[in-house]
Amino acid sequence: MSPNSQRETATHLKLAEFMLRLQEDTELLAEFNLDPDKVMVGAGITSEEDRNILKSRDMLKIRQLLEKVK
Repeated sequence: MSPNSQRETATHLKLAEFMLRLQEDTELLAEFNLDPDKVMVGAGITSEEDRNILKSRDMLKIRQLLEKVK
């Protein structure tokens, strides 16, 4: 696996883990609703494109983004 591919996989795993935490942690969800960028950057989601997809709440786009984890 190339270093670029490894980096992409790690990024998308962070995204998947973050999504799971949002479902389980009501405090994190409340913080996310107040300042989504701050919470996502704090969770290691630094890609503006990924953050914009999550903020859109477009489930099709989020699902497509999460598919990259596989």
